[in-house]
Amino acid sequence: MDEKRILDKLEQLDNKLGKIELILDRNTYSLEIHEKRTTISEQRLAHIEQHVYLVTAMGKLALFLAGFSGFILTLLEIKKAFGR
Repeated sequence: MDEKRILDKLEQLDNKLGKIELILDRNTYSLEIHEKRTTISEQRLAHIEQHVYLVTAMGKLALFLAGFSGFILTLLEIKKAFGR
């Protein structure tokens, strides 16, 4: 009687382990898909980051040129005002 009860418990544990293995397989597959999607997203994001860097650099250059032009124009106006 005890032997049958032990075998039943072992059978239940074996069934539970089988279910856990199925869940683990599903989760592993899901993780592989997630890694692929993440890699693709990171590659797309790299292009966007390059674009943002370029646009930022162009904006800084434009601001520098505008400031420098304003400085030169101010000097020319001062020179014109004093008649030299």
